[in-house]
Amino acid sequence: MIYTNDIIKKQYAKRKKISNIIRIITFPFILLFVLLAVYIGFSKFVKKENSVNILGYRLYIVSTGSMQPNYNVGDLILIKETPQGYINKNDVITFSVGNTGETVTHRVVDIIEEDGKTYYKTKGDNNQSEDTDLIEFSNVKGKIVYKINNIGMVIANVTNGF
Repeated sequence: MIYTNDIIKKQYAKRKKISNIIRIITFPFILLFVLLAVYIGFSKFVKKENSVNILGYRLYIVSTGSMQPNYNVGDLILIKETPQGYINKNDVITFSVGNTGETVTHRVVDIIEEDGKTYYKTKGDNNQSEDTDLIEFSNVKGKIVYKINNIGMVIANVTNGF
């Protein structure tokens, strides 16, 4: 095939058009990613939050083996804020423990109504016994809606470098 100036110009115009379409399509995603990174950085380093709430969802990295084999160390879990009446027995919830502020993810084994308040008895799937403390609904951050295996270790290693 002989490449004339007209053929070269048409090919260049076609490539330029495709390149522009790709730029138009990817720009909103890149912008969203940058804004999300700024928001997460602000929440983590300025507001000193250990997790970021985005539209009622939070991400956590599993750091112990108490929920194995369903949730392993290094798994990334996505939790969603959940109204009180929507937490049931066998749901896996994430909550703060007492005054320590430690965040724990365990399975609900019983729901107790007492003095107009709702409490949850929890247990790690890999633990021999139930947790000693009852969890009040006000300490519940949400229940697990999704997990990604092992990606949490990568994220933890990257963020610890900053």
